[in-house]
Amino acid sequence: MGVAWYLNRELVISELAPVNAGPNADPEQQPTILDLYETPITVVNDAEGDLLGRVEAEPLDWPAAYESVFCSPGISSFDEDTVAFFGNGRGTIINRADYINCTLSILEIKTRTFANYSSYFLVDQSSRRHLIRFMKSVVPKPCYLDFANQVVARLDSFDAIHIRREDFSALTLGNIGYEGTSIAQNVATVIESDSVLVICTDGRIVSPEFFGPIERAFANHLYLDEYILGDAKLREMYLNLPRQSDVVMALITQLVAIQSGTFVGTLFSTFTGIVHRERGFRDGVDNRFLFVHNPFPEIVPYDACAFLECCEGPYSWNRIAYPVPYKNYPWFREWSESYMA
Repeated sequence: MGVAWYLNRELVISELAPVNAGPNADPEQQPTILDLYETPITVVNDAEGDLLGRVEAEPLDWPAAYESVFCSPGISSFDEDTVAFFGNGRGTIINRADYINCTLSILEIKTRTFANYSSYFLVDQSSRRHLIRFMKSVVPKPCYLDFANQVVARLDSFDAIHIRREDFSALTLGNIGYEGTSIAQNVATVIESDSVLVICTDGRIVSPEFFGPIERAFANHLYLDEYILGDAKLREMYLNLPRQSDVVMALITQLVAIQSGTFVGTLFSTFTGIVHRERGFRDGVDNRFLFVHNPFPEIVPYDACAFLECCEGPYSWNRIAYPVPYKNYPWFREWSESYMA
């Protein structure tokens, strides 16, 4: 969407598939991204290929977004050090100037768009402010926002954590009980034990023993899906939404977590990344980038759920030395550049 905006074009999506909700999901209830979000530019659904089949298009095989940088207006506008620091190992540059004056009706870009805009678009400070305003205008449909606000009003004062259990299992070692205890101890450094704690997760049913130490440490905990479906009024409102599915529940959970007092997420989670970004958009919100666990305790300094800067550089991703491939940096967490120009 950001690329279409920078090139002054409409966005044509040729494969508008439902959001993936797992192998057992009801396909009739699975929304597409356009079912869930309002977009600030025109988005054309060309899933049947009607448009691409009759209009001349320029196929562009761009490298994956996590391996490249989109530069506007062009690389000549920036010095070598700026490009190197921003790229952080990514050497492929896509220049806006090479495409902005193309006369073809459609630019057919073939790439994997798996990256956060904060570390993909290399632009000057003024343009970044415009980019941030543009991205802030990508918002969920009013019905989902309104319902999430109803849930927030019912909860009143609360904090939230997010644990993507599948990622956490794959990226950490040790027995399940210890890891749950470790997370509870970490979270207790930033959230009071008597707080109403909303636990956002995809894996409680898979590993209930994992969450035991967290539940015991925070007696006033709740799981949002159970809270919504267990309340007669909220359940009725939820069932009256245009769609009901795990994807919709995840969106509602995200919208609620954005409005929590303190939020602590999980590294390697795009769910957490979006919550951190949206909290950064809001005034008067605790917008620290907090994480429930440090998978690299011997390498990356970590205190009170925050990874500490230990390096120098103009961009926030230069200043924390995670032992991960350079191509992970654009997606495995969000950065302050997503809301600060």
